[in-house]
Amino acid sequence: MNNWFLVYTKPHKEEYAKKNLLNQNFEAFCPFILKERIQKRKKTLYKEAMFSRYIFVRLECNGSQSWNPILNTKGV
Repeated sequence: MNNWFLVYTKPHKEEYAKKNLLNQNFEAFCPFILKERIQKRKKTLYKEAMFSRYIFVRLECNGSQSWNPILNTKGV
């Protein structure tokens, strides 16, 4: 059985940590939302993590997967 766990990331490194976890064959998820910013009278859209500094990682509960690779991932 697989469960989702929260992983605490470094500031503004959610996408970087997700990419590195995917490269290690972990299933990772980080929802993003579009926000609008006004600078110098121009509107720009930018992507921001819905849950700042957190990503979701799916792990097997039977003990076959270790937390060590996750905790030593760049961005986490």
